[in-house]
Amino acid sequence: MAIQGSGEAIRTGLLPPVHGLQPIECQNESWANNIEGFAAVPSALCLATGVPIDYSQVFPEVGSGGGAVSIVTDAEIGISVMQVKWVDHKLADASMRLAIMYGVARGPVTHGVLLKSQ
Repeated sequence: MAIQGSGEAIRTGLLPPVHGLQPIECQNESWANNIEGFAAVPSALCLATGVPIDYSQVFPEVGSGGGAVSIVTDAEIGISVMQVKWVDHKLADASMRLAIMYGVARGPVTHGVLLKSQ
């Protein structure tokens, strides 16, 4: 059986949408009651995000301590995060971390469905 567009799925590692729903892999092994997944429309979940304040500017006279703080925005989904990069010359180590504030809420229960195996 040939799957339409299967070459693209092999190249990108992403499954094509199924009846308008985009499959996304979830590494959650602890689902109970034969639950295999969750299908939903965007209104099934409310997500609010924000970027924390730049704590390195609290005491400007101290300086950045060798680090760099910037705001990075994902062009596809529009969510911004604070990116902090720094180096430790004693350990010859470069590090980076991302910081984001977020909150979630459930939307109408009729906008999502649990997918269960038999």
